[in-house]
Amino acid sequence: MPDLITHMAAALVLRRAFAGPRRRLVFLLGAVLPDLYFKALHVVLHADTWFCEPTHAPLVLVLECALVAMLFPAEERRGHFAALYAGSLLHVLMDAAKDNFGHGSVPALFPFSLDLWELGLYWTEDTVLVAPVALLAALALELAVLRPLLDRRPGAR
Repeated sequence: MPDLITHMAAALVLRRAFAGPRRRLVFLLGAVLPDLYFKALHVVLHADTWFCEPTHAPLVLVLECALVAMLFPAEERRGHFAALYAGSLLHVLMDAAKDNFGHGSVPALFPFSLDLWELGLYWTEDTVLVAPVALLAALALELAVLRPLLDRRPGAR
């Protein structure tokens, strides 16, 4: 759960790169999409971990995001696909930054290689410590950006 919170907090900070509230929500969905696919296969279908790991591969993410983008109206699909894929890549980059006990966590070159990659910048369990800080930082940034906008509304004090 803390890992999911850190993915969402990072996406909350970066979502302003996308125009419109709907596209921003789709970007947030993309930031958790690889884990949703992983958990669906691993927990619901009881698939082995090695079978689920490609859900975090950049080429597989193209297919995952395309499937989800098909749920939106045709005129919005291309933009929503881009937001989903950008959020998913953010997720994978954050996962790749972790040290997964030296085993790797991202099959970056799948299907050309089954090797798992990691940068080892922080330990997996550090997300328990980082999650509350990341959430508070995202909230503080949100308030810092929103507060001036709310004060400029007509009728605001």
